Amino acid sequence: MTLERIEFGPEGLAWVRKCLSCGNTLSNLLLDLPLETGRVYTYLPNGLDPASRTMFETGGIRPMMGSDLDRDWTVHEIRNYNSASEDRVCIFEDIAKVGGPCLDTSNGASFSHGKEIYDFLTSRDQDPHRIRCAMYARQYPSIGVLTKIPNGATIRHRQEVSRHFLEAFATKASQILVGAYDEESYLVWSAVRPGKGT
Repeated sequence: MTLERIEFGPEGLAWVRKCLSCGNTLSNLLLDLPLETGRVYTYLPNGLDPASRTMFETGGIRPMMGSDLDRDWTVHEIRNYNSASEDRVCIFEDIAKVGGPCLDTSNGASFSHGKEIYDFLTSRDQDPHRIRCAMYARQYPSIGVLTKIPNGATIRHRQEVSRHFLEAFATKASQILVGAYDEESYLVWSAVRPGKGT
């Protein structure tokens, strides 16, 4: 089945805000952005009942999309974004906490802020399986951000970062991903830069 891009109005923005309000420090900082100036969209099966499109808490779209197609479009967006520049990074909030029992189950690279864990993907992380590992089984709802590493800074596995570092990530956010349709897919908030349509 083919997917179509669906753009949302206030209902999509309200869902993004609701998800961010359930998140960690980075999510709370993202709430301070002028989110109303961006666009919210997703990709859904062509021909899906229009009333179902805004039922963000309800699942059931996965069987209509085939094997992992629901998340493949998101994997593609993450790969495209990160591969454009070495300072680009995708960050997902993790349910694990520093010192907690789930910390060692985290796949790939992560950094921390206080007790919070954040998984991240860089331009070197192009393997779809690696990207899916960062996306699955994280915070509920899933929350991710496509952003840039602050100028002159580096990010390393198991690094402890300051609030100032997270503020820089939030300020440079290009896209925010939040789980939708009972975590079967994502809504994406995309910044609209001055002089650009997207």
